[in-house]
Amino acid sequence: MEEKDILNSQYEVEYDNLIEDYVVKEKRNTGNSLFKLKTKKMQQPPRPNNLPPNMPPPPYPEFNYAVFLSRRIYWQMVTTINLYEQLRNNNQSTRTTFNNMISQLELLRITMYNIYRRLSGSNFIFGSAENINLTGDFCIDLSTTYDYVQDLNTNLFYLQRLVDIPNINRQLIIMLTTITGQLNTIDSLITNNC
Repeated sequence: MEEKDILNSQYEVEYDNLIEDYVVKEKRNTGNSLFKLKTKKMQQPPRPNNLPPNMPPPPYPEFNYAVFLSRRIYWQMVTTINLYEQLRNNNQSTRTTFNNMISQLELLRITMYNIYRRLSGSNFIFGSAENINLTGDFCIDLSTTYDYVQDLNTNLFYLQRLVDIPNINRQLIIMLTTITGQLNTIDSLITNNC
């Protein structure tokens, strides 16, 4: 037994020396052979996928128009706040009116974010607000803003028709009422100032 152990240990030492010589030679040639040799020893057979081999890939998620519309409305609200701020800065006599409308729209924007989160299951709203620069002529800017808020109101109406969740429907009805009131305010500003 002892002779076999001695022979085995001699073979192991010779084998280790051969490997070291090979590594030293290869290291001189490529500089990275030691890493290659170690990775060859450490490689494992590929693992099969979790899915059986004949399973088709999962289908793409269906397009959800309510989620798309809620995202669009959110960014329209951000743009409308920007328009109101520009109008507030252009005409000092309507500053209080636009401050109130901005405050209302900020609350609606937060509510719209919560509606989007509930419909989509995502915390991040993709997209960005439109960059609309007003001309500085108060009457033209009011009519541009009126058209934009009218589009926002229409989208809110469509979303309210699409969603069949009572809590969200109540919130959307409140939003529609508030935006309609803001449209009436802008209309009266156009009537009185232009």
